Amino acid sequence: MPPSQPLSPALADALARHVATGARRTRTDLPGGYAVVAGFGPDGPTGDLRVAVLAPSPRGRICNACFSPGTALPAATRLLVRAVREAPAVPCGPTVRPAPADVAAHLTIGAPEQRPGEPGLFVGYGHATGWLCDGRLGVTLGSAASGASITLSGPWDAVAVAAVVDCALLELTDAQALAAEVSALLPARWNRVLHDQWHPAAAVLLPRHSPGPDDPLGRVFSRELMAVGRDLLTRWPDLEMQPFLSNEGAAVALRVTRREAQVPELVKFARLVPPRAGEPPISVLHSEYVPPAVRTARRAALAGERL
Repeated sequence: MPPSQPLSPALADALARHVATGARRTRTDLPGGYAVVAGFGPDGPTGDLRVAVLAPSPRGRICNACFSPGTALPAATRLLVRAVREAPAVPCGPTVRPAPADVAAHLTIGAPEQRPGEPGLFVGYGHATGWLCDGRLGVTLGSAASGASITLSGPWDAVAVAAVVDCALLELTDAQALAAEVSALLPARWNRVLHDQWHPAAAVLLPRHSPGPDDPLGRVFSRELMAVGRDLLTRWPDLEMQPFLSNEGAAVALRVTRREAQVPELVKFARLVPPRAGEPPISVLHSEYVPPAVRTARRAALAGERL
C-alpha cells in the first residue's frame, strides 16, 4: 500500500515531537490519510516508545510497534515506513499468517531456522536475533531489554513479511553503516559496497565492472581487486578482509569486517545444479560463501535428498 505523498518526513517529525514533549499519548495525521498514534510504556518517556500506524480508507491498523530506549528514531521511522509500503491493500481484512517456512524462503539476510519444540521462525544476524511468531516480530540485540517488536495486522503474504523482517534486522543493527563508510574511501570504479548477508559488522565490496574478454579467468581483475583491498586495509587498519574466490580461484569480491567485532569468516559451499528442461545437459557448479553452520545444514539436506 504505497502512500500517495512522502510519508517518511511527516512520520519522523511526528515521532520526534512526541519524544520531545514527553506526552503520554499523541495522534498525528499523516499525508495520504495515514495516521500515527504514539505513546510510552509504564516507565514513561524513559521507557519504551509504542507506536501504532493506521491506514486510510478503508480504515485499518497496519501495525503496532514497540521500541526499546536508545533505539534511533530514524531507524524506527524507516522500519515503520517499510511496513506501510509492504502492507496489504485492505489492512482491515481477515488476518492471514504465512507459514514460517514460506517467509524464510524470501529472506535476504540472516540465518533462518525453526527450532524443535519452539513455535515460529528464528533469524540470526550477528548479535541480533529475530523471532517471528503469529504475526509478531521481535528483534533482540544481545539482551531481551534492547531491540524492538512489531505486530502486523491484516492479510499479509510471505514476501511482504520477509521484507519487514529484513528491514528490521538491517535498521536495528545499523548494518548499512560500514558499507557507506567503506564506499566513501574507494574510487568510483570500485565503490559498490553492500551490507553483508550474514553479519551487521561486515560489508561486501562488489566491483561495478567485470573481467574483460582478454581476461577470461579473471586473473588480472583478481590482482586489481586484491590491490584495492590491501590499500583499504592500509588506510583503515581496524578492518579485516576475506576474499571471495571463483571456482577458478580468482577473487571476485571482498568481505570487509570490523576487527573489534570479531566476525567469523565464511566458508565456501559448492553444489552441482542440474540443467532445467530444455537447457543443454550440463550441470553447473554453483558456489557461495556461508557461515559454517549453514554449510553443515545444507550438506545434511542434500544428503537427505539423495537417500
